[in-house]
Amino acid sequence: MGFDGIKERCVSLCAAAFGERLEAIYLTGSLYYGDAVPGVSDLDSFAVLREERPGDATQAERVERELERLFPELNGAHVGMLTEKRLASDPFCRFMLRYNSELLSGRDAAGEMDARLGGLKPDGRTARLRLPFARRCLADALAGRRPECTGEIPRDPAYAARKLARYFVVVEGAYFLMSRGKFTTFRKEDVLAGLGRECPEFGPELDLARTALAGRAGENCGALTQRIYLLTKYMLDQEERGS
Repeated sequence: MGFDGIKERCVSLCAAAFGERLEAIYLTGSLYYGDAVPGVSDLDSFAVLREERPGDATQAERVERELERLFPELNGAHVGMLTEKRLASDPFCRFMLRYNSELLSGRDAAGEMDARLGGLKPDGRTARLRLPFARRCLADALAGRRPECTGEIPRDPAYAARKLARYFVVVEGAYFLMSRGKFTTFRKEDVLAGLGRECPEFGPELDLARTALAGRAGENCGALTQRIYLLTKYMLDQEERGS
């Protein structure tokens, strides 16, 4: 069965669980990027609710379990709940929904709130806001600890390498491109092309990232992080300098 129909089923289950209070559903992660792997990838989604009610967490868990039952190829399903009030108070959450997710159903609540309240832009200021988090994640990876940014690391070395390359090259690369006014999307093809133009001196590291993202790097996570470290550190340093 694979993942055919999973978006539609996520929408229908959330609609049944939350009814008319459901304003929007956003999809992110590997299913959004189109490179989910059966048995390895999970489903990451966010449901925006008009208001919260007792029992919503239980309803969300039921949706998650049903998705896992219907799609046993999933490595887990996650339905995060966001009230309109919470979304209005969290500009970075709105930023991620706007630029790094797909609106599956409903109105673009994040975009509408940014238009009304003002929001973060894909620029150097936004990139610098998350630098402490990014540096902490890099330090954890180098020390052999699971970085907060990655969630669960797959046991298969090739998929583990792919996950680390996605974060430390693609995600961090997207923010680096923002700092230079060259950001287009978070999709790996766009980010890698942009990095190739902006920092060609890191060609070997970019080639390694492409190999890992294609699922062909079987080395352990620590070795991969060490080999792409100079590129990731360079990007973070350049963001901090505002250059």
